[in-house]
Amino acid sequence: MKDLKISKTHIQPIIDWCYYGNNLEFNTPVSGHIGPIWGFPKLNEMPLDLTPVPFPYSELAEIEYEILSKYRFDNYYRECKFGTILSYSQEGHQVHEHQDIAMMGQDYVHTRFNVLISKPEEGGMPILDGKELKVEELQVWMCFASEYLHSTTKVVGKKDRIMLSFGYDIHRDELKEWL
Repeated sequence: MKDLKISKTHIQPIIDWCYYGNNLEFNTPVSGHIGPIWGFPKLNEMPLDLTPVPFPYSELAEIEYEILSKYRFDNYYRECKFGTILSYSQEGHQVHEHQDIAMMGQDYVHTRFNVLISKPEEGGMPILDGKELKVEELQVWMCFASEYLHSTTKVVGKKDRIMLSFGYDIHRDELKEWL
């Protein structure tokens, strides 16, 4: 994993949006998980009806550009089922163990570039292939979602866990140094 931390300048408007008014009420809780979580999928499609309060899409685009500029893959496609996701979870939430599918077939790996933009007091850490990763706030990590079972530890405390996740199917040859 390359050492990459996202600038707080781009992150803060997204955090502010999460806490503004009733924005979370405009999306339904995510099923299949333990505890309170809201998911906003396909943000890359810029849904205009997300909420009455405009989402900071320009900052989201800057974050994605920063990530893709660092990794510079040549053979990849945006993952089409969920695309770019904002997940917002509170105390008690835990992602269940699961494995995703690479929509482009076996030559591709469904890869998610995740950024923990608000780290809870405890927990909320990713578990990839049975190993808990220690992730700092604003740090980018790669989840090879079609290769390994993945989940998280339970969120503990009053500080919420907010994560951005950018999904791509990347050709297996481009990921040799990480797989």
